[in-house]
Amino acid sequence: MKKHGSAIVIGLAIFVMSAIPGETVETLGMGKEAYHIKGHFIMYTLLCLSLYKSWKTLWKSFLGSAGFGILMEIMQLFVPGRTFEYGDIFVNSFGAFIALGIIWKRSLFLPKRLKPWLEN
Repeated sequence: MKKHGSAIVIGLAIFVMSAIPGETVETLGMGKEAYHIKGHFIMYTLLCLSLYKSWKTLWKSFLGSAGFGILMEIMQLFVPGRTFEYGDIFVNSFGAFIALGIIWKRSLFLPKRLKPWLEN
């Protein structure tokens, strides 16, 4: 469980945020496109990093993140005021792709404190 904990927490956070009705999103002020895109990008980058920590496989981590993003977009078809958007799938997948680059080049980008977290 400890090995998968961060992926589960991030996945649950994405699920909860994806299930918020559109009217509530607007009321909370999170409906601006810039916030929306940054949120998708950051959350799916973190999801891919945490899946890599669990699975230690680049492509499984990427496909798991991108696949989860597609599932969340499909789920939003059933959430009042939310819609399925191909652009969101692109941003989710791009965030996961950036995570692949971070993992691949981790010796250049990651602070020494984060390397053991990703590798253990």
